[in-house]
Formats: sequence, structure tokens, C-alpha cells
Amino acid sequence: MDSLIGKLEIITEQLLGSLQFAKQEELEDFIEQRQALIKQLMELTITPDQASLHRNRVTTLLEKDSIITARISEIQVENQSGITRMNLAKKQKATYEADYVMDPFMFDKKK
Repeated sequence: MDSLIGKLEIITEQLLGSLQFAKQEELEDFIEQRQALIKQLMELTITPDQASLHRNRVTTLLEKDSIITARISEIQVENQSGITRMNLAKKQKATYEADYVMDPFMFDKKK
């Protein structure tokens, strides 16, 4: 149990060290790693003594979650604004493109 919580602390601290510049892919990798570790923790049978021993460490990890969640929300807002800009650009482009086909025509010079 100590090693799993230690791994959680390590990956959390690594992410927090570069959180401001973290990309979506890095956050996805972190979440996957974290989920795997939490799943392993959930499979363990924990005694009340072990729970009280590790309570402070887990509480500290949970407090750091709000910082990570805030960054995830920022990335979601950035992605949504990017999608909005792309849709607007498509709409503007479609407005300026002709929706009709001009058939070729000829002038009769004899008249």
C-alpha cells in the first residue's frame, strides 16, 4: 500500500511541476496511470490501522486534485473555443463561396 500511494504522490508531483504547460495528452496519460494505481489500491484489503496511517497522505493527494481539475477545465475551454473558431471560419468561408454553378455561355457576335 505504501508503494502504491508513493507512486501516486510521485506522478502527481511530476504533473504539478509542469502543470501550467501540460498538454491534453500529458493529462490523459496521468489520469490513466492514476486510475490504474487507484484500481490496485481498491483491490487491497485495508485495515483500519492502515487507513488511519495513510489518511494524511491521501488527503494531501485529494487536495491537489482541485489544482489538476482546474487545469483540465482550462484545456476544455481552450478546446471549445478552438472548435467554435473553426466552425465560424467554415461558416464564413461557405458564405463567400458561390452556391451556384455558372454554366458557360456564348455570345453571338453576328447579331
